[in-house]
Amino acid sequence: MRLILAMLIALMVGGCSEQDELSKLSSPEDRQLCERLIADLQNGRGADFSRWIAPELRPVLAPQWPAMHALMPPGPARLVDAEFNYTKPSGGPGVRNASLAYEVDQGARHVLVRIMVQRTSQTAVTSFYVSAIADTVENLTGFGLTGKSAAHYAMLLFTIAAFTLIIVTLVLIVRTPGVRRKWLWFLGSLLGIGQIAIDWRTGEMGFNPLSVQVLGAFVLKPGAIADWQIGFGVPVVAIIFLIRRRRLRNTQEPDPASVFS
Repeated sequence: MRLILAMLIALMVGGCSEQDELSKLSSPEDRQLCERLIADLQNGRGADFSRWIAPELRPVLAPQWPAMHALMPPGPARLVDAEFNYTKPSGGPGVRNASLAYEVDQGARHVLVRIMVQRTSQTAVTSFYVSAIADTVENLTGFGLTGKSAAHYAMLLFTIAAFTLIIVTLVLIVRTPGVRRKWLWFLGSLLGIGQIAIDWRTGEMGFNPLSVQVLGAFVLKPGAIADWQIGFGVPVVAIIFLIRRRRLRNTQEPDPASVFS
């Protein structure tokens, strides 16, 4: 239970710093432009909106303007994802591409807006998408235990169990006298073999027999609006050590590789 609480606290702490990270991944100029575009779309200012759109994108967006305007709720826009890259072709000007995602909410209406801004000698919006979402981004991609299936709980318990077993085994390796080549046992016990994972939002399961997990488990969120991924690897060497610990201590086996023969 303490481990579960520690994991949840770590997740909440990570969430508190998310806005700071997004601010670092986006420039004030890009945020100001994107928020102005969203306000123009909300208020129906098509002319102001269009002048920032790349010329080749305008004929594509023009027929969609009424539908996008109708879809947008009048609430404030909140930055929920950001990334950028910078390239400088040989002999040419540098190109900075920024991708930002905003959430706009009003009551039960939730909209996600994705905008790509390209900056060279000029500034232009090269991509603009508006889509309705079922709930807030936080609720859709957050880490929660309410309403989850038995598979979710089983995966969480197996992940914690794999991590705990490896930590306990590492402590026992250090504290057990008479074991030859402790460092090999220690390194082998650090790893979980294979990967069994679950997408925390959708419940979709995944399996990769060729993967190796340090400390036997992982809890990660590959992007600000990506789903949490939770998984574990089987701590094979740690289990073998626990089974053979007494024999290893008493007989002082010279080579841990012999357990695989």
